[in-house]
Amino acid sequence: MSSCTTPPNARPFHGPFLRFHDYDPQANKWSLSALYVIPPSFSHHHTLQLHLDDGPHTTHWQGYVVDTFENHVLMRFNFSTYLAHQQRQLRYRVDLPGHPSNTSFWVPGLSEPLHWGFRSCDWFSGGVDPVPYGGHTPVWNDMLQTHARKPLHVFVGGGDQLYNDPVMDHVPQVVCCGVLCET
Repeated sequence: MSSCTTPPNARPFHGPFLRFHDYDPQANKWSLSALYVIPPSFSHHHTLQLHLDDGPHTTHWQGYVVDTFENHVLMRFNFSTYLAHQQRQLRYRVDLPGHPSNTSFWVPGLSEPLHWGFRSCDWFSGGVDPVPYGGHTPVWNDMLQTHARKPLHVFVGGGDQLYNDPVMDHVPQVVCCGVLCET
């Protein structure tokens, strides 16, 4: 069995995967985490921190290793922010050696409703050919245009993330799974 490898010229990490944990209404505080999947060489830099630009202040949050899998390390950064009177965009970065990760997210204002989006699967089931509909891009472009007009504070994903039904017919190890096969 082969292990996962990173394609040439690809960035050597995956993420961030941003997760909303909790909201404390008494303190007006959002608690979040950012998960990165990184090579083991990056995790040896125990000074990896998340830098959150929160208005006039920058706060620093220490990352920690959650787990390891094959040649990858899962590193989580727990952090929090306070809600202001109006929605705002927060910028953060993790200085991965040679690959700074700069990104942002939006939080609602105290007196504003939470603007959220959701998706189920990727809008196409295994039996639907997405090509006549322009592929997957039109669906995601619509979501990005909606976000540009009125920023999403939370985006919830559900359902199957990838349809792997063809694997059942084309990968011998899977085809033989659960049945007696001669190899």
